[in-house]
Amino acid sequence: MKNKTNLLLFFFTIWCVLSATVSAEAHKIRVFAWDEADEVYTEAKFSGGRGAQNAAVTVINRQTGQPVVTGKTDSEGLFMFSRSLLTGSGATEFDIVVSSGDGHKNSWAYSLTAVDDTVAPAAPPVAALQKSTSAPPSPDSNGNSGVCRELTAAELDLILEKKLAPIRRSLAQQSEQGPSLQDILGGIGYILGIAGIAAYMKSSGKK
Repeated sequence: MKNKTNLLLFFFTIWCVLSATVSAEAHKIRVFAWDEADEVYTEAKFSGGRGAQNAAVTVINRQTGQPVVTGKTDSEGLFMFSRSLLTGSGATEFDIVVSSGDGHKNSWAYSLTAVDDTVAPAAPPVAALQKSTSAPPSPDSNGNSGVCRELTAAELDLILEKKLAPIRRSLAQQSEQGPSLQDILGGIGYILGIAGIAAYMKSSGKK
């Protein structure tokens, strides 16, 4: 009788721990940030994938501990601010802290890149594919003049940013992602299984 009572108490304790773990994991905020051109995007989500809307966002200078940018996430859990707000602080290391207001908080370590996006690009070069001496080439039947303008550095950067932004976001999500709820439940189930077998063998040995 005593063994059965101890066994029931053991499983009840495990159940309480499991319930607390599931509840905490379900309300955990996941935070990640990435760059898009001169903007810094921050996204905050709960473990189920729902955006943490109206969550307070504070960008803190890691060196001084002072806030540099503050705001709130939108209905999808997104918050955006200009990188120029960070470059003006003279620091390079920051913590983006997101708090949902109910005690749940998480942060993302953000570092400024070495490239200064505020430098103005050089004047756009123009290359003529068809040489001309005096008069510009006459347009063809399709209305093309035969002159092709090279893309400026700023235009190339914009094209690259549009291509790289989804990759940066995906990498940020993957680097932030820890063990899933399924992984945690699987680990606890494995422990319960081992404990149950051990308790059964111990009980059988005493008979």
